[in-house]
Amino acid sequence: MKSLSCKQCGGSDFVEEGDLYVCMNCYSKYSKYDSSIFHNVEINMKDFKSEKIKNFLNLADSDYKNGLFSSAKTHYTSVLEYDAHQPVAYYRRILCMCYENFSNFVNVNHINYGNDSIKYFEKSTDDKQSIFQFRNAVAEDYLNLSASCYKNAINKSSEGTYNLNDFDFYSKVFSQSYNSLVFAKSTIDYSTTFLNKKARERYMDICLSIQTITKRLSNEYLLHMKFNDNPNIPGNYIYKKIYYDPQGFYKKAYENISIEIENIPKKVEAAKRYIMEENAKKFRANPELRQKRLNQLYEQKSKSIGEIEKAKGIENALNLNLENYREEIKNYTFSFFGEGAKIKRELRENINSTESKLKNIRNKINEIDNEIKQYNVEINLLE
Repeated sequence: MKSLSCKQCGGSDFVEEGDLYVCMNCYSKYSKYDSSIFHNVEINMKDFKSEKIKNFLNLADSDYKNGLFSSAKTHYTSVLEYDAHQPVAYYRRILCMCYENFSNFVNVNHINYGNDSIKYFEKSTDDKQSIFQFRNAVAEDYLNLSASCYKNAINKSSEGTYNLNDFDFYSKVFSQSYNSLVFAKSTIDYSTTFLNKKARERYMDICLSIQTITKRLSNEYLLHMKFNDNPNIPGNYIYKKIYYDPQGFYKKAYENISIEIENIPKKVEAAKRYIMEENAKKFRANPELRQKRLNQLYEQKSKSIGEIEKAKGIENALNLNLENYREEIKNYTFSFFGEGAKIKRELRENINSTESKLKNIRNKINEIDNEIKQYNVEINLLE
């Protein structure tokens, strides 16, 4: 194969663009049919399309993270000119438009773009970890969008008053914020989310945001101007209830999400159980691995039992100290001055310190106890 070096900068990194070779260093262009430009150096041809997408995407992501949504939108649009189904650019371009303008947030169906982006990404890979990470990134973006638009609408109402014409528009902003949060929650993979601390925290944030917004949507008062029939008489401001929720939809949604938040600890346990059951199937298929895993579990369980016994010994000692402090302080009930008051103050400090240590040791005992329960469950699944 012929070799080529750039006459302008001496570079050897080129891409093909139609009938031209383009230098990646200085962007000088050379015809493929000009034999005078070829030299005895190795030519390094790169994929022009993938390089452009990578560069535009890096610029767009940087602007997006820094809140430069107009610039980010332009770069994401450039990405889509080369790859119309690039997952990140596909949904984030629309999110940039929503950040720029309330009307876009209300009128553009940005949730469809999020759904399609997930489909495009899942078609491109079978790696479950990558899919999990992408889904959670989408969830975080939609959580942030919803929180931003909701917060801006609240600030707008607190700056002054709503005009009568604003009622319907702001109710749509609040409702669309709710829809974004519901979508964000739906993107998370339930089978693994509750075993991933960061994803679990994000899920909780989404649920709490839904709880806040549904409570507001089901019971909202806004200050607006009431105009008199006589144009010479100034208008006056009154409170009026905005019935966003005549059928009780958001009231019911608030009740449901509140129950879901209460049940998250149970979902964590259910997720752990699911993983253990899947692992148990693999171990049972291999007797040698099964026995090795059982030995590990018995060893870990024995170690945890030793730790819990040690922790309970500390708990008993702290309880005894606390009882002694409380009994001793009774002798100084009416000591308000002098040495007696000083001793009483020291005893109170000792009581507070001991109670804090007791709380910590009890939490540790509960954690170890939960570990032992998990070992027992897995042992039962393997035996």
